[in-house]
Amino acid sequence: MDHDLLVEAVLASGVVLPAPGPGFLKLQTAASDDDAGPRELAQAVSQDPAITGALLRVANSPVFRPR
Repeated sequence: MDHDLLVEAVLASGVVLPAPGPGFLKLQTAASDDDAGPRELAQAVSQDPAITGALLRVANSPVFRPR
């Protein structure tokens, strides 16, 4: 699936990310670090329940379900 179409589909699904909280800075730092991998990103996400919930809603959205 084309990246732009995927982003449009997720946004059209009505998923809304919460206002940035304390965990957002950790996530932003990990995301901008070229040496950070899935572990660092998961650790940053796990620090903020609102971001964790929002990411789970996106991951479980119909956009990512197989046909």
